[in-house]
Amino acid sequence: MSRAKSALAVSTLIVKSIELDIRLMRIGALPRVWRIRFILLKYVTLLRLRAGRPRLLRVGPTAFWLRNFSGLGTLQSTITDFFDEIVALGVLGSEPVVVDVGANIGQFTNAAKLFFPNSRVLAFEPDPETFADLRRNTRMFSGVDLFNLGLGDSNCSLMFYQHELSLMSSFASGGSDIRGSVELPVRRLDDLLDSDMAIDLLKIDVEGFERAVLEGGWSAVSRSRYLLVEISLGRSADAGNLELLRAVVDHIPDATIMKFGRPLGGGRRPACQDVLIAVGGSHQRDG
Repeated sequence: MSRAKSALAVSTLIVKSIELDIRLMRIGALPRVWRIRFILLKYVTLLRLRAGRPRLLRVGPTAFWLRNFSGLGTLQSTITDFFDEIVALGVLGSEPVVVDVGANIGQFTNAAKLFFPNSRVLAFEPDPETFADLRRNTRMFSGVDLFNLGLGDSNCSLMFYQHELSLMSSFASGGSDIRGSVELPVRRLDDLLDSDMAIDLLKIDVEGFERAVLEGGWSAVSRSRYLLVEISLGRSADAGNLELLRAVVDHIPDATIMKFGRPLGGGRRPACQDVLIAVGGSHQRDG
């Protein structure tokens, strides 16, 4: 990479970091002291990570073990996105049941417990290496159940493609920057959850494998109040936006799109985007 391109990349990261700081400072639902302390410790942590030293970021109830810049940036962006996409809409009660499919190292689970300390979270992460960090990053919370399993449309074993950035790893076909692959167990969500479990928020972010997760979990979806799923036009056909959303409507005719999240990937061609959908009898019960 030329010096000019390198400088541009660094300046872009700095701008994005400052934008995240501004978004975080605007979240009045979090104590001001917590927000200021998070941002200050964030930059101390960045210096540690740049030196190649993993760092524990501890702010109030959040104690997050980080190994790289990506983990830190994703943690902060997940907190701000969770507020914008979920908390600001006021759609959940004070003790929601949250299912986190594609938990990675615990960013979404931490956000859920930050805004809803009395929530119950069931978090699924297939990669054993990533799961170890997920366990470490959620050990301070009560009401969190962890599952070292992948989810799909059948009970089997599938090849899991490990990306250089763990949050991009997936059972979907491997692309560039794949550092390895391993065969891992996959289960249907409907076979793992109690058939009478009421779910307030079902989040699915599995890098192109979302449709398979849905196909193995329609009963769970129908018992959920809200579905938060990541969609993209830039992945395999298995992740096609229209096919995925059509499948939701086919199974849940009353499903309603509530909000589109922040486009991810930057530039003029964002890679993906969250969509919050009211499903099951949620909007009927609420209104």
